[in-house]
Amino acid sequence: MPKITLNGKEMDVAPGTTVIQAAIQSGLTVPHYCWHPALPVAASCRICQVEVLGPGPRRTATACNLECSDGMSVLTDTPAVAKARAGNLEMLLLNHPLDCPICDKAGECWLQDYTYDYGAGVGRNEFERRKSEKRKPISDKVLLDQERCILCTRCVRFMDSYAKKPELVVTARGEHSVIDIFPDAPVTSEYQGNLADICPVGALTLSNFRFKNRVWWFKGTDSVCTLCSKGCSVTLDVRQNQINRVRPRTNEQNNGWFICDTGRFELEHEFAPQNRLTQVTVDGKPADLATAGARVATALTRCAEAGGDILVLASTQTTNEDLFALSELFTKANGTLARRTTLAFRKVEELGGDGILRTGQNAANVAGLRALGFTELTDAEIAKRFASGKVRAAWILDARFTTLAADVDFLAVFATASPLAECAHVVVPAQTVGEKDGTLTNAAGLTQRVRAALRAPQGVPGDLAALAAVASGLGVTGSPTTAGDAFATWSDRAGGRNLALSELPQDGIRIAPMARETKS
Repeated sequence: MPKITLNGKEMDVAPGTTVIQAAIQSGLTVPHYCWHPALPVAASCRICQVEVLGPGPRRTATACNLECSDGMSVLTDTPAVAKARAGNLEMLLLNHPLDCPICDKAGECWLQDYTYDYGAGVGRNEFERRKSEKRKPISDKVLLDQERCILCTRCVRFMDSYAKKPELVVTARGEHSVIDIFPDAPVTSEYQGNLADICPVGALTLSNFRFKNRVWWFKGTDSVCTLCSKGCSVTLDVRQNQINRVRPRTNEQNNGWFICDTGRFELEHEFAPQNRLTQVTVDGKPADLATAGARVATALTRCAEAGGDILVLASTQTTNEDLFALSELFTKANGTLARRTTLAFRKVEELGGDGILRTGQNAANVAGLRALGFTELTDAEIAKRFASGKVRAAWILDARFTTLAADVDFLAVFATASPLAECAHVVVPAQTVGEKDGTLTNAAGLTQRVRAALRAPQGVPGDLAALAAVASGLGVTGSPTTAGDAFATWSDRAGGRNLALSELPQDGIRIAPMARETKS
Protein backbone atom coordinates (compact mmCIF):
# COMPACT_ATOMS: atom_id res chain seq x y z
CA MET A 1 0.00 0.00 0.00
CA PRO A 2 1.63 3.28 -1.12
CA LYS A 3 2.51 5.84 1.55
CA ILE A 4 2.47 9.47 0.45
CA THR A 5 3.01 12.82 2.12
CA LEU A 6 0.23 15.32 1.46
CA ASN A 7 0.82 18.86 2.72
CA GLY A 8 3.37 17.48 5.18
CA LYS A 9 1.07 14.76 6.46
CA GLU A 10 1.76 11.08 5.83
CA MET A 11 -1.07 8.82 4.72
CA ASP A 12 -1.56 5.34 3.30
CA VAL A 13 -3.64 5.03 0.15
CA ALA A 14 -4.97 2.08 -1.80
CA PRO A 15 -3.07 1.09 -4.95
CA GLY A 16 -4.34 3.03 -7.97
CA THR A 17 -5.49 6.03 -5.92
CA THR A 18 -4.93 9.35 -7.66
CA VAL A 19 -3.72 12.48 -5.90
CA ILE A 20 -7.13 14.19 -6.18
CA GLN A 21 -8.79 11.16 -4.57
CA ALA A 22 -6.22 11.14 -1.78
CA ALA A 23 -6.78 14.87 -1.22
CA ILE A 24 -10.55 14.40 -0.98
CA GLN A 25 -10.06 11.53 1.47
CA SER A 26 -7.94 13.89 3.58
CA GLY A 27 -10.58 16.61 3.54
CA LEU A 28 -8.54 18.90 1.28
CA THR A 29 -10.06 20.97 -1.50
CA VAL A 30 -8.58 20.61 -4.96
CA PRO A 31 -10.53 22.59 -7.59
CA HIS A 32 -11.65 20.60 -10.63
CA TYR A 33 -14.03 20.84 -13.56
CA CYS A 34 -13.50 17.86 -15.85
CA TRP A 35 -12.84 15.23 -13.15
CA HIS A 36 -15.82 13.30 -11.81
CA PRO A 37 -15.60 10.21 -9.59
CA ALA A 38 -18.02 8.27 -11.81
CA LEU A 39 -16.48 9.16 -15.18
CA PRO A 40 -13.25 8.32 -17.04
CA VAL A 41 -10.42 10.79 -16.43
CA ALA A 42 -9.81 13.39 -19.15
CA ALA A 43 -7.41 15.88 -17.49
CA SER A 44 -8.62 18.57 -19.89
CA CYS A 45 -9.48 21.54 -17.67
CA ARG A 46 -6.02 21.62 -15.95
CA ILE A 47 -7.38 23.46 -12.92
CA CYS A 48 -6.56 20.70 -10.40
CA GLN A 49 -2.84 21.61 -10.37
CA VAL A 50 -0.74 20.55 -7.39
CA GLU A 51 2.99 20.74 -6.75
CA VAL A 52 4.90 17.46 -6.65
CA LEU A 53 8.12 17.59 -4.63
CA GLY A 54 9.20 14.09 -5.49
CA PRO A 55 10.10 11.51 -6.52
CA GLY A 56 11.50 13.14 -9.61
CA PRO A 57 11.98 16.86 -10.24
CA ARG A 58 9.85 19.42 -8.45
CA ARG A 59 6.94 20.28 -10.71
CA THR A 60 3.26 21.17 -11.01
CA ALA A 61 0.95 18.46 -12.30
CA THR A 62 -2.74 17.72 -12.64
CA ALA A 63 -3.99 15.79 -9.61
CA CYS A 64 -6.82 13.95 -11.38
CA ASN A 65 -4.60 11.68 -13.48
CA LEU A 66 -1.52 11.54 -11.23
CA GLU A 67 -1.42 8.17 -9.50
CA CYS A 68 0.00 8.05 -5.99
CA SER A 69 3.30 6.21 -5.67
CA ASP A 70 5.19 5.18 -2.57
CA GLY A 71 7.26 8.05 -1.18
CA MET A 72 5.47 10.74 -3.20
CA SER A 73 5.29 14.19 -1.60
CA VAL A 74 2.61 16.65 -2.76
CA LEU A 75 1.62 20.21 -1.83
CA THR A 76 -1.79 21.60 -2.76
CA ASP A 77 -1.31 25.26 -1.77
CA THR A 78 1.89 26.95 -2.94
CA PRO A 79 2.71 30.02 -5.04
CA ALA A 80 3.44 27.77 -8.03
CA VAL A 81 0.07 26.06 -7.66
CA ALA A 82 -1.72 29.41 -7.32
CA LYS A 83 -0.04 30.71 -10.46
CA ALA A 84 -0.88 27.58 -12.46
CA ARG A 85 -4.53 27.63 -11.38
CA ALA A 86 -4.90 31.35 -12.09
CA GLY A 87 -3.41 30.90 -15.55
CA ASN A 88 -5.74 28.06 -16.43
CA LEU A 89 -8.75 30.00 -15.15
CA GLU A 90 -7.77 32.95 -17.31
CA MET A 91 -7.72 30.68 -20.35
CA LEU A 92 -11.10 29.12 -19.50
CA LEU A 93 -12.64 32.57 -19.06
CA LEU A 94 -11.15 33.96 -22.25
CA ASN A 95 -14.33 33.50 -24.28
CA HIS A 96 -16.86 32.88 -21.53
CA PRO A 97 -19.82 35.30 -21.76
CA LEU A 98 -20.52 37.65 -18.87
CA ASP A 99 -24.12 36.56 -18.41
CA CYS A 100 -23.99 35.39 -14.79
CA PRO A 101 -27.00 37.54 -13.78
CA ILE A 102 -29.33 35.60 -16.11
CA CYS A 103 -27.67 32.18 -15.97
CA ASP A 104 -29.63 29.36 -14.30
CA LYS A 105 -26.36 28.02 -12.88
CA ALA A 106 -25.79 31.19 -10.84
CA GLY A 107 -25.35 30.26 -7.21
CA GLU A 108 -24.11 26.79 -8.12
CA CYS A 109 -21.53 27.70 -10.75
CA TRP A 110 -18.03 26.38 -10.12
CA LEU A 111 -16.61 28.92 -12.54
CA GLN A 112 -17.90 31.70 -10.31
CA ASP A 113 -16.65 29.99 -7.15
CA TYR A 114 -13.20 29.11 -8.45
CA THR A 115 -12.70 32.52 -10.07
CA TYR A 116 -13.36 34.09 -6.69
CA ASP A 117 -11.09 31.64 -4.83
CA TYR A 118 -8.26 31.10 -7.31
CA GLY A 119 -8.59 33.65 -10.12
CA ALA A 120 -6.26 36.54 -10.85
CA GLY A 121 -8.99 39.11 -10.19
CA VAL A 122 -8.45 41.03 -13.43
CA GLY A 123 -8.93 40.25 -17.10
CA ARG A 124 -6.40 41.07 -19.81
CA ASN A 125 -8.46 40.23 -22.87
CA GLU A 126 -8.48 43.13 -25.34
CA PHE A 127 -10.20 41.20 -28.13
CA GLU A 128 -13.82 40.40 -28.84
CA ARG A 129 -14.99 37.16 -27.29
CA ARG A 130 -15.62 34.20 -29.56
CA LYS A 131 -19.25 33.78 -30.62
CA SER A 132 -20.89 30.36 -30.65
CA GLU A 133 -24.42 29.05 -30.82
CA LYS A 134 -26.63 29.91 -27.87
CA ARG A 135 -29.83 28.28 -26.54
CA LYS A 136 -29.50 25.31 -28.86
CA PRO A 137 -32.02 22.53 -28.08
CA ILE A 138 -30.13 19.25 -28.06
CA SER A 139 -33.32 17.45 -26.99
CA ASP A 140 -36.80 18.27 -25.73
CA LYS A 141 -35.37 18.51 -22.19
CA VAL A 142 -31.91 20.08 -22.45
CA LEU A 143 -30.55 23.30 -23.97
CA LEU A 144 -26.92 23.89 -24.92
CA ASP A 145 -25.17 27.25 -24.71
CA GLN A 146 -21.89 26.69 -26.57
CA GLU A 147 -20.53 30.08 -25.55
CA ARG A 148 -20.54 29.10 -21.88
CA CYS A 149 -18.91 25.72 -22.44
CA ILE A 150 -15.33 25.24 -21.18
CA LEU A 151 -14.96 21.86 -22.97
CA CYS A 152 -14.51 19.86 -19.80
CA THR A 153 -16.20 17.00 -21.77
CA ARG A 154 -18.01 15.68 -18.71
CA CYS A 155 -21.20 15.51 -20.77
CA VAL A 156 -19.57 13.55 -23.60
CA ARG A 157 -17.98 11.06 -21.21
CA PHE A 158 -21.21 10.69 -19.25
CA MET A 159 -23.18 9.80 -22.38
CA ASP A 160 -20.49 7.38 -23.52
CA SER A 161 -19.60 5.57 -20.32
CA TYR A 162 -22.66 5.85 -18.06
CA ALA A 163 -25.78 6.43 -20.16
CA LYS A 164 -24.40 4.03 -22.81
CA LYS A 165 -25.63 6.36 -25.54
CA PRO A 166 -22.80 8.29 -27.22
CA GLU A 167 -25.03 11.08 -28.45
CA LEU A 168 -22.72 14.05 -27.75
CA VAL A 169 -19.40 14.83 -29.41
CA VAL A 170 -16.67 17.47 -29.57
CA THR A 171 -16.66 18.85 -33.11
CA ALA A 172 -13.99 20.86 -34.96
CA ARG A 173 -10.52 21.59 -33.58
CA GLY A 174 -8.59 24.13 -31.61
CA GLU A 175 -10.43 27.33 -30.77
CA HIS A 176 -13.33 26.21 -32.96
CA SER A 177 -14.07 23.13 -30.85
CA VAL A 178 -17.59 22.90 -29.41
CA ILE A 179 -19.84 20.30 -27.83
CA ASP A 180 -22.62 19.29 -30.22
CA ILE A 181 -25.07 16.58 -31.21
CA PHE A 182 -24.80 14.57 -34.42
CA PRO A 183 -26.72 15.98 -37.41
CA ASP A 184 -30.48 15.50 -36.99
CA ALA A 185 -29.90 13.24 -33.98
CA PRO A 186 -31.11 14.86 -30.73
CA VAL A 187 -30.25 13.30 -27.38
CA THR A 188 -32.73 10.56 -26.46
CA SER A 189 -31.18 9.04 -23.34
CA GLU A 190 -33.42 8.54 -20.29
CA TYR A 191 -30.55 9.94 -18.20
CA GLN A 192 -30.00 13.21 -20.05
CA GLY A 193 -31.27 15.31 -17.14
CA ASN A 194 -27.99 14.55 -15.38
CA LEU A 195 -26.19 16.65 -18.00
CA ALA A 196 -27.42 19.81 -16.29
CA ASP A 197 -26.12 18.53 -12.94
CA ILE A 198 -22.65 17.53 -14.07
CA CYS A 199 -22.07 20.60 -16.25
CA PRO A 200 -20.04 22.86 -13.93
CA VAL A 201 -20.66 26.13 -15.75
CA GLY A 202 -24.25 26.37 -16.99
CA ALA A 203 -23.62 25.41 -20.59
CA LEU A 204 -26.25 22.65 -20.30
CA THR A 205 -29.54 23.61 -18.66
CA LEU A 206 -32.98 22.05 -18.33
CA SER A 207 -35.59 23.65 -20.54
CA ASN A 208 -38.37 23.23 -17.94
CA PHE A 209 -36.29 25.01 -15.31
CA ARG A 210 -34.96 27.86 -17.42
CA PHE A 211 -35.49 31.39 -16.04
CA LYS A 212 -38.08 30.24 -13.49
CA ASN A 213 -36.19 30.25 -10.19
CA ARG A 214 -33.02 31.14 -8.37
CA VAL A 215 -31.38 28.30 -6.51
CA TRP A 216 -30.99 30.33 -3.32
CA TRP A 217 -34.78 30.57 -3.07
CA PHE A 218 -35.02 26.82 -2.53
CA LYS A 219 -35.13 24.74 0.60
CA GLY A 220 -33.49 21.42 -0.20
CA THR A 221 -34.86 18.32 1.53
CA ASP A 222 -33.27 14.87 1.36
CA SER A 223 -35.69 12.19 0.23
CA VAL A 224 -36.04 9.01 -1.81
CA CYS A 225 -37.53 8.51 -5.27
CA THR A 226 -40.61 6.25 -5.14
CA LEU A 227 -41.07 5.60 -8.86
CA CYS A 228 -39.23 2.27 -8.88
CA SER A 229 -37.83 -0.19 -6.36
CA LYS A 230 -34.28 1.18 -6.74
CA GLY A 231 -35.20 3.99 -4.36
CA CYS A 232 -32.65 6.50 -5.63
CA SER A 233 -31.47 9.08 -3.12
CA VAL A 234 -32.67 12.53 -4.17
CA THR A 235 -32.86 16.11 -2.99
CA LEU A 236 -36.15 17.96 -3.41
CA ASP A 237 -35.76 21.69 -4.03
CA VAL A 238 -38.94 23.31 -2.71
CA ARG A 239 -40.23 26.85 -2.90
CA GLN A 240 -43.64 28.03 -1.71
CA ASN A 241 -44.67 24.44 -0.92
CA GLN A 242 -43.99 23.30 -4.48
CA ILE A 243 -41.28 20.97 -5.77
CA ASN A 244 -39.40 22.99 -8.38
CA ARG A 245 -36.51 20.64 -8.98
CA VAL A 246 -35.48 17.05 -8.21
CA ARG A 247 -31.75 16.38 -8.03
CA PRO A 248 -29.73 13.22 -7.40
CA ARG A 249 -28.23 12.91 -3.93
CA THR A 250 -24.92 11.08 -3.91
CA ASN A 251 -25.21 7.61 -2.41
CA GLU A 252 -22.39 5.30 -3.45
CA GLN A 253 -24.09 2.18 -2.14
CA ASN A 254 -27.26 2.80 -4.14
CA ASN A 255 -27.64 5.14 -7.13
CA GLY A 256 -24.17 6.68 -7.07
CA TRP A 257 -24.28 10.25 -8.38
CA PHE A 258 -27.18 10.13 -10.83
CA ILE A 259 -30.93 9.52 -11.27
CA CYS A 260 -33.06 8.65 -14.29
CA ASP A 261 -35.26 11.17 -16.07
CA THR A 262 -38.44 9.48 -14.84
CA GLY A 263 -37.54 10.30 -11.26
CA ARG A 264 -36.28 13.77 -12.12
CA PHE A 265 -39.29 14.95 -14.10
CA GLU A 266 -42.21 12.90 -12.71
CA LEU A 267 -41.55 12.54 -8.99
CA GLU A 268 -43.11 15.91 -8.19
CA HIS A 269 -46.43 14.65 -9.62
CA GLU A 270 -46.22 11.56 -7.38
CA PHE A 271 -45.53 13.71 -4.31
CA ALA A 272 -48.11 16.39 -5.16
CA PRO A 273 -50.89 14.70 -7.17
CA GLN A 274 -53.86 16.56 -8.60
CA ASN A 275 -57.52 16.07 -7.62
CA ARG A 276 -56.69 14.89 -4.11
CA LEU A 277 -59.02 13.80 -1.38
CA THR A 278 -59.10 16.44 1.36
CA GLN A 279 -62.21 15.67 3.39
CA VAL A 280 -62.80 12.92 5.93
CA THR A 281 -66.28 11.46 5.34
CA VAL A 282 -68.41 8.81 7.04
CA ASP A 283 -71.38 7.46 5.08
CA GLY A 284 -71.07 10.32 2.63
CA LYS A 285 -71.05 13.10 5.24
CA PRO A 286 -68.11 15.19 6.53
CA ALA A 287 -66.77 13.85 9.82
CA ASP A 288 -63.80 14.10 12.12
CA LEU A 289 -60.99 11.55 12.30
CA ALA A 290 -62.14 10.01 15.58
CA THR A 291 -65.60 9.30 14.14
CA ALA A 292 -64.09 7.76 11.02
CA GLY A 293 -61.74 5.58 13.07
CA ALA A 294 -64.57 4.35 15.30
CA ARG A 295 -66.72 3.54 12.26
CA VAL A 296 -63.95 1.49 10.65
CA ALA A 297 -63.22 -0.35 13.90
CA THR A 298 -66.89 -1.20 14.50
CA ALA A 299 -67.50 -2.37 10.92
CA LEU A 300 -64.40 -4.60 10.79
CA THR A 301 -65.17 -6.15 14.16
CA ARG A 302 -68.77 -6.93 13.19
CA CYS A 303 -67.67 -8.41 9.90
CA ALA A 304 -65.15 -10.71 11.61
CA GLU A 305 -67.61 -11.79 14.29
CA ALA A 306 -70.19 -12.61 11.59
CA GLY A 307 -67.69 -14.92 9.92
CA GLY A 308 -66.73 -12.66 7.03
CA ASP A 309 -63.20 -12.18 5.76
CA ILE A 310 -61.48 -8.79 5.68
CA LEU A 311 -58.97 -7.69 3.07
CA VAL A 312 -56.65 -4.82 3.91
CA LEU A 313 -54.80 -3.66 0.81
CA ALA A 314 -51.71 -1.61 1.62
CA SER A 315 -49.81 0.66 -0.74
CA THR A 316 -46.38 -0.17 -2.12
CA GLN A 317 -45.66 3.58 -2.03
CA THR A 318 -45.95 4.12 1.71
CA THR A 319 -43.38 4.12 4.49
CA ASN A 320 -42.22 1.30 6.74
CA GLU A 321 -43.52 3.22 9.75
CA ASP A 322 -47.08 3.44 8.42
CA LEU A 323 -46.98 -0.22 7.41
CA PHE A 324 -45.65 -1.22 10.82
CA ALA A 325 -48.42 0.72 12.58
CA LEU A 326 -50.99 -0.96 10.33
CA SER A 327 -49.51 -4.39 11.05
CA GLU A 328 -49.40 -3.72 14.79
CA LEU A 329 -53.05 -2.70 14.79
CA PHE A 330 -54.13 -6.21 13.76
CA THR A 331 -51.45 -7.97 15.80
CA LYS A 332 -52.86 -6.40 18.97
CA ALA A 333 -56.53 -6.61 17.97
CA ASN A 334 -58.86 -9.36 19.22
CA GLY A 335 -58.12 -12.87 17.95
CA THR A 336 -61.14 -13.22 15.66
CA LEU A 337 -60.45 -9.97 13.83
CA ALA A 338 -56.76 -10.80 13.43
CA ARG A 339 -57.46 -14.32 12.12
CA ARG A 340 -60.02 -13.21 9.57
CA THR A 341 -57.94 -10.31 8.24
CA THR A 342 -55.47 -10.58 5.38
CA LEU A 343 -52.89 -7.81 5.18
CA ALA A 344 -51.92 -7.72 1.53
CA PHE A 345 -50.52 -5.68 -1.30
CA ARG A 346 -50.80 -5.87 -5.07
CA LYS A 347 -48.06 -7.81 -6.82
CA VAL A 348 -46.06 -5.39 -8.94
CA GLU A 349 -45.48 -6.35 -12.55
CA GLU A 350 -41.82 -6.82 -13.49
CA LEU A 351 -41.27 -4.79 -16.66
CA GLY A 352 -37.53 -5.29 -16.90
CA GLY A 353 -34.95 -2.73 -15.90
CA ASP A 354 -32.62 -0.72 -18.08
CA GLY A 355 -29.40 -2.14 -16.64
CA ILE A 356 -28.40 1.23 -15.19
CA LEU A 357 -30.74 2.41 -12.42
CA ARG A 358 -34.35 1.62 -13.37
CA THR A 359 -35.45 -1.72 -11.94
CA GLY A 360 -38.65 -2.07 -13.94
CA GLN A 361 -40.67 -2.53 -10.74
CA ASN A 362 -42.88 0.52 -10.32
CA ALA A 363 -43.08 0.43 -6.52
CA ALA A 364 -41.09 1.99 -3.73
CA ASN A 365 -41.43 -0.31 -0.76
CA VAL A 366 -42.19 -3.89 -1.82
CA ALA A 367 -39.24 -5.07 0.27
CA GLY A 368 -40.67 -3.33 3.35
CA LEU A 369 -44.06 -4.97 2.83
CA ARG A 370 -42.50 -8.40 2.45
CA ALA A 371 -40.34 -7.89 5.51
CA LEU A 372 -43.43 -7.10 7.58
CA GLY A 373 -45.20 -10.23 6.39
CA PHE A 374 -47.83 -8.69 4.08
CA THR A 375 -49.29 -11.14 1.55
CA GLU A 376 -48.46 -10.49 -2.11
CA LEU A 377 -51.51 -10.94 -4.37
CA THR A 378 -51.94 -10.50 -8.10
CA ASP A 379 -54.92 -8.51 -9.37
CA ALA A 380 -56.48 -11.79 -10.50
CA GLU A 381 -56.08 -13.27 -7.02
CA ILE A 382 -57.64 -10.18 -5.44
CA ALA A 383 -60.55 -10.30 -7.86
CA LYS A 384 -61.03 -14.01 -7.12
CA ARG A 385 -61.19 -13.32 -3.37
CA PHE A 386 -63.86 -10.68 -3.84
CA ALA A 387 -65.81 -12.82 -6.34
CA SER A 388 -65.89 -15.72 -3.87
CA GLY A 389 -68.14 -13.70 -1.59
CA LYS A 390 -66.03 -14.54 1.46
CA VAL A 391 -64.51 -11.05 1.68
CA ARG A 392 -67.21 -8.91 3.27
CA ALA A 393 -65.12 -5.88 4.28
CA ALA A 394 -62.28 -4.12 2.50
CA TRP A 395 -59.90 -1.46 3.68
CA ILE A 396 -58.07 0.05 0.73
CA LEU A 397 -54.93 2.10 1.39
CA ASP A 398 -53.59 1.77 -2.16
CA ALA A 399 -54.55 4.71 -4.40
CA ARG A 400 -53.62 2.66 -7.48
CA PHE A 401 -56.29 0.05 -6.74
CA THR A 402 -59.38 1.46 -8.38
CA THR A 403 -61.91 -1.35 -8.98
CA LEU A 404 -63.72 -3.84 -6.72
CA ALA A 405 -64.71 -7.10 -8.40
CA ALA A 406 -67.81 -7.51 -6.19
CA ASP A 407 -69.89 -5.68 -3.61
CA VAL A 408 -68.85 -5.81 0.03
CA ASP A 409 -70.71 -4.97 3.21
CA PHE A 410 -68.16 -2.32 4.21
CA LEU A 411 -65.53 -0.36 2.33
CA ALA A 412 -63.00 2.08 3.77
CA VAL A 413 -60.63 4.08 1.60
CA PHE A 414 -57.53 5.74 3.08
CA ALA A 415 -55.73 7.20 0.05
CA THR A 416 -54.54 10.34 -1.72
CA ALA A 417 -57.18 9.88 -4.43
CA SER A 418 -59.38 7.02 -5.61
CA PRO A 419 -62.56 6.52 -7.62
CA LEU A 420 -63.55 3.99 -4.93
CA ALA A 421 -64.04 6.94 -2.57
CA GLU A 422 -67.39 7.61 -4.26
CA CYS A 423 -68.81 4.32 -2.99
CA ALA A 424 -66.84 3.97 0.27
CA HIS A 425 -68.50 4.06 3.66
CA VAL A 426 -65.47 5.79 5.18
CA VAL A 427 -63.00 8.01 3.35
CA VAL A 428 -59.83 9.36 4.95
CA PRO A 429 -57.42 11.46 2.87
CA ALA A 430 -53.80 10.28 3.00
CA GLN A 431 -50.46 12.02 2.74
CA THR A 432 -47.88 11.33 0.05
CA VAL A 433 -44.32 10.28 0.84
CA GLY A 434 -43.25 13.85 0.09
CA GLU A 435 -45.34 15.05 3.05
CA LYS A 436 -44.22 12.62 5.73
CA ASP A 437 -41.22 11.42 7.71
CA GLY A 438 -40.17 7.80 7.79
CA THR A 439 -38.21 5.22 5.83
CA LEU A 440 -38.44 3.15 2.65
CA THR A 441 -36.66 -0.12 1.86
CA ASN A 442 -35.48 -0.66 -1.72
CA ALA A 443 -35.20 -3.91 -3.67
CA ALA A 444 -31.67 -4.49 -2.37
CA GLY A 445 -32.82 -4.19 1.25
CA LEU A 446 -31.41 -0.71 1.83
CA THR A 447 -33.58 1.29 4.24
CA GLN A 448 -33.37 5.05 3.69
CA ARG A 449 -34.99 8.00 5.38
CA VAL A 450 -37.54 10.29 3.79
CA ARG A 451 -38.37 13.70 5.20
CA ALA A 452 -41.40 15.91 4.80
CA ALA A 453 -40.61 18.40 2.05
CA LEU A 454 -44.17 19.62 1.54
CA ARG A 455 -47.08 20.61 3.78
CA ALA A 456 -50.09 18.37 3.28
CA PRO A 457 -53.28 20.14 2.15
CA GLN A 458 -55.62 21.32 4.86
CA GLY A 459 -57.87 18.50 5.98
CA VAL A 460 -55.39 15.72 5.24
CA PRO A 461 -54.34 14.03 8.49
CA GLY A 462 -51.10 12.16 9.01
CA ASP A 463 -51.36 8.45 8.22
CA LEU A 464 -50.23 7.47 11.71
CA ALA A 465 -52.94 9.68 13.20
CA ALA A 466 -55.54 7.98 10.99
CA LEU A 467 -54.35 4.51 12.02
CA ALA A 468 -54.29 5.57 15.68
CA ALA A 469 -57.94 6.60 15.37
CA VAL A 470 -58.85 3.10 14.16
CA ALA A 471 -56.69 1.55 16.91
CA SER A 472 -58.55 3.62 19.48
CA GLY A 473 -61.86 2.37 18.13
CA LEU A 474 -60.62 -1.22 18.46
CA GLY A 475 -59.39 -0.62 21.99
CA VAL A 476 -55.78 -1.17 20.93
CA THR A 477 -53.32 0.84 23.02
CA GLY A 478 -49.71 1.83 22.36
CA SER A 479 -50.22 2.67 18.69
CA PRO A 480 -47.26 4.80 17.45
CA THR A 481 -48.15 8.42 16.87
CA THR A 482 -44.87 9.59 15.29
CA ALA A 483 -42.58 8.13 12.65
CA GLY A 484 -39.76 8.19 15.21
CA ASP A 485 -41.74 6.02 17.63
CA ALA A 486 -42.71 3.55 14.90
CA PHE A 487 -39.18 3.35 13.50
CA ALA A 488 -37.59 2.78 16.90
CA THR A 489 -39.85 -0.20 17.64
CA TRP A 490 -39.75 -1.60 14.11
CA SER A 491 -35.96 -1.36 13.71
CA ASP A 492 -35.35 -2.79 17.18
CA ARG A 493 -37.48 -5.86 16.48
CA ALA A 494 -36.17 -6.25 12.95
CA GLY A 495 -32.47 -5.88 13.57
CA GLY A 496 -32.02 -5.41 17.29
CA ARG A 497 -30.27 -2.11 16.65
CA ASN A 498 -32.25 0.12 19.01
CA LEU A 499 -31.74 2.85 16.43
CA ALA A 500 -33.46 6.24 16.44
CA LEU A 501 -34.81 7.65 13.17
CA SER A 502 -32.60 10.71 13.61
CA GLU A 503 -29.56 8.40 13.82
CA LEU A 504 -30.22 6.65 10.52
CA PRO A 505 -27.09 7.04 8.34
CA GLN A 506 -27.37 9.46 5.43
CA ASP A 507 -26.86 6.65 2.90
CA GLY A 508 -29.28 4.27 4.66
CA ILE A 509 -28.83 0.97 6.46
CA ARG A 510 -29.76 -2.66 5.89
CA ILE A 511 -32.23 -3.95 8.48
CA ALA A 512 -33.19 -7.61 8.76
CA PRO A 513 -36.74 -8.69 7.79
CA MET A 514 -39.38 -9.04 10.51
CA ALA A 515 -42.50 -11.12 9.91
CA ARG A 516 -45.81 -10.13 11.48
CA GLU A 517 -47.02 -12.17 14.44
CA THR A 518 -50.75 -12.96 14.43
CA LYS A 519 -52.64 -13.43 17.69
CA SER A 520 -54.54 -16.69 18.01
